[in-house]
Amino acid sequence: MPLEFFNDTAVYLLILGLCLASVVDLLSRRIPNLLVLSLLLLGLGSQVWAGGWAGGFAALSGATVGLLLLLPLYGLGGMGAGDVKLMAAAGSYMNASTAAIAVILSIGTATLIGLGILLIKGGLFAYLQRYLSMAKTSLTTGQFIYLPPAAGEAAGLKFPCAIAIGIGCIGALYFSPLLKWIQTL
Repeated sequence: MPLEFFNDTAVYLLILGLCLASVVDLLSRRIPNLLVLSLLLLGLGSQVWAGGWAGGFAALSGATVGLLLLLPLYGLGGMGAGDVKLMAAAGSYMNASTAAIAVILSIGTATLIGLGILLIKGGLFAYLQRYLSMAKTSLTTGQFIYLPPAAGEAAGLKFPCAIAIGIGCIGALYFSPLLKWIQTL
């Protein structure tokens, strides 16, 4: 059962860290490096404690997947470096496949939050219109040309991605036993 996984103290520490990161990110739009480093070291330590070298490898692979899958979004300006580092730290509590699922769930959650913000701020139409223009240009010229949001446009606002990362990671951890069961079928 998925709830059995939440009996692990390390997972509670991760959830606490993700909640703290979300609150700090919401208030300051930053995620402190000390918090991220602490979460990373606790994740690595707990995995080694529970599983020896295999646990350490799982932690490193989870952290690497979290880092590498979000790094392109950072490079494109879609998220901050603190968000990428937080995902890597959270990945250290998982194995590679669970971390990949956490990234997918986090991106999906961030997308929904972003669309909600655009809807509330009244910028959804301008956002869709801008991406339609980019699609038309790409089809016409064969090249992708990015059109950034205009100054003051709702799509240019930053929002705390730590919340989406927290939801994605908790969801992946919660459903990981179910996914392992499905793989055995």
